[in-house]
Amino acid sequence: MRDELVRIFQDDGWRVLEASTGEGALAIVRKNPVLDVLLTDVQLGGCVSGWDIADALRATSPETEVIYVSGNALDRSRQVCGSHFFGKPYRVAAILASCGGREPTRRLRAHA
Repeated sequence: MRDELVRIFQDDGWRVLEASTGEGALAIVRKNPVLDVLLTDVQLGGCVSGWDIADALRATSPETEVIYVSGNALDRSRQVCGSHFFGKPYRVAAILASCGGREPTRRLRAHA
């Protein structure tokens, strides 16, 4: 699913920074402390969750749009303020629409 999301966002004009693990996503956030949109699964396996990635990014970039996806009904109490949540299966068009008025060709970190 991640590959499909990356392709769709790239086709829509977004520059995508992709990671296959939570730890990899944190490394991207550390190297790119200001991103326009973060798209992350909540449960990534390992020690780092999507909640952790969003918290780390919002510490340096509080205006970043955060979009969570998950296949499980989870306690969403860690969801950052102003973020969006999509349960799986989701419609990619709805995720693109949740990016609001953000201009494509901005940076999107995708992890799904």
